[in-house]
Amino acid sequence: MPDYIVTFTAYIDENKRPENFPKVIKDVLAVSFDTGLQLVDFVNKRNEMYNRNQGMGVNLDPGSLEDLSIIDTKRVWVPMHMITYLTAAIKPVTGEMPQITDAGITEMPSGKEVVKH
Repeated sequence: MPDYIVTFTAYIDENKRPENFPKVIKDVLAVSFDTGLQLVDFVNKRNEMYNRNQGMGVNLDPGSLEDLSIIDTKRVWVPMHMITYLTAAIKPVTGEMPQITDAGITEMPSGKEVVKH
């Protein structure tokens, strides 16, 4: 089962961009699919979700990792009227990708230890 990092990038309209707000925002997701068709379907449905919700919830600090055990105060809602267009970049992940359990613990599917940097 191949694993992928899918990055949705939204470009902010310069006429509506607040002072000190980034010109580009990103929603980065780690996903797994059995077929390429499932991956294409995921990207299409995610784009539909942004349109249906009329915006994107994104983390303004793209270098930080999300910790599901705390309330993330770095996430903001960006309304669709501020976004000029969206792109999606898909990168395959080689090697094993850690999974987050329901308890918020990160584990490898094989049981190997997760190395944190």
